[in-house]
Amino acid sequence: NKTNLSAYMAMTVSQLKEEQRMGTAHVYQSTLNRIKDFMEQNSISFEEVTPVWLKAFLGAPLEEMGYPTKKGPP
Repeated sequence: NKTNLSAYMAMTVSQLKEEQRMGTAHVYQSTLNRIKDFMEQNSISFEEVTPVWLKAFLGAPLEEMGYPTKKGPP
């Protein structure tokens, strides 16, 4: 799908798995899962990914989204 980031990434994950590129497929799937958690919905369009959105996404605390984080010495 050329307008929907979620659909594109899901299609890419499937294609990578068919090509036995499991490591790359895992990275795409993990990223897609994090985007869905951040958006609290299953779909996001390419148009929704703006510099402001990206900054918020990258700055979102992982713990608040249910992702474990490594806590070590600073």
